[in-house]
Amino acid sequence: MDDWIVAAEQALSAAWGVPVTCAIATTLREEGRNRVWRLTVGGGPVASVILKACVGEEGRPYVLGDPTPQGAFRRFCNEAAGARMLEAIGMGANTYAADIERGFCLLEDLGEGEPVSARLLGDDPAAATSALLAYARSLGDMHAATTALEPRWTELLAEQGLGDGDDGPMAMPWRLAPMAIPAFCCELGIEPPEGLEAELAGIAQALDAPGPYLAFTPTDCCPDNQFLRGERVVFFDCEGAAMRHALLDASYFLAPFPTCWCCAALPEGLAERLLAAYRESFPCGPDFDDQLTIALTSWLTRGLLVRQELNWLEVDRPWGLSTVRQRVRALIETLLARPNLGRIAPALARVLSEIDGALRIRWADVPPMPLYPAFGAAR
Repeated sequence: MDDWIVAAEQALSAAWGVPVTCAIATTLREEGRNRVWRLTVGGGPVASVILKACVGEEGRPYVLGDPTPQGAFRRFCNEAAGARMLEAIGMGANTYAADIERGFCLLEDLGEGEPVSARLLGDDPAAATSALLAYARSLGDMHAATTALEPRWTELLAEQGLGDGDDGPMAMPWRLAPMAIPAFCCELGIEPPEGLEAELAGIAQALDAPGPYLAFTPTDCCPDNQFLRGERVVFFDCEGAAMRHALLDASYFLAPFPTCWCCAALPEGLAERLLAAYRESFPCGPDFDDQLTIALTSWLTRGLLVRQELNWLEVDRPWGLSTVRQRVRALIETLLARPNLGRIAPALARVLSEIDGALRIRWADVPPMPLYPAFGAAR
């Protein structure tokens, strides 16, 4: 740890032009692929900073210049560039310094803060609703402010020595939908209908070429990655940051939050209120509902891609507030409830109906996804 402290002192001293000292105040994360500490600062313009280091995983440590998709170097580049994107639009922490050799960023300390997830886990439905609306409006603000910033994003990544490329199949699961969904059909003994692969390829193409929907996102838009600030939020955690189709984020309200431990059901009608709040500053075009349905298919594909690892077809398991099977069932039901699915992707609509019927029989003992604790009495 002494090496981190010395490196932080050197980076901050160089950035501020004055000698500073640092010490660990709080360990925020000391396991997994990242290390995060709150450091006290002596002699500088601020009293504390956050040090976030991308150390990698067992067998895949941080290596400068490593091109591996979703590897530690790529995550560091995303974090450093993403934090500066948020800083520029006033929606995230200021960036004080970054050390590409060691793979860490020194960021503004946003304080303890209250994440949106804290409200969802509470017992006040009005407070939880207010937090979600603040999040939805801020998400729209962020997307509206960054639709023209792809050149800036490319420039920031290039400053870290990162060229063209993406974060791999788990970051862009829609590209694997033409294989993943038919393969799942076969596992269930369902014949993929004619035209399914072509529809899924068309959906992938639409998500790869979002046009006016292209915007910046931290990507991991789970409700524990923002702090509430009145009627808005500030975002953090940019290790998966990207420029991509904005409605991949907005569809989180319908899914809801499919990649997060904090995934549970919302009361009826609330998702529509959140989408309306999102569109206050990012109104989108007349094809909004179609694009939203297309984006939603990506989260089902992602769930299918992890089934080999989690084996949820054979064994259910808890993941945060819901089980994996509850998540899969909820995503399928949400897609089937979209009134435009049959027009956009008729073969997909037909086969999802068959899959839903098969899973209802196979998983007859799986209850519906529970509501968030804050809305527990609403069902």
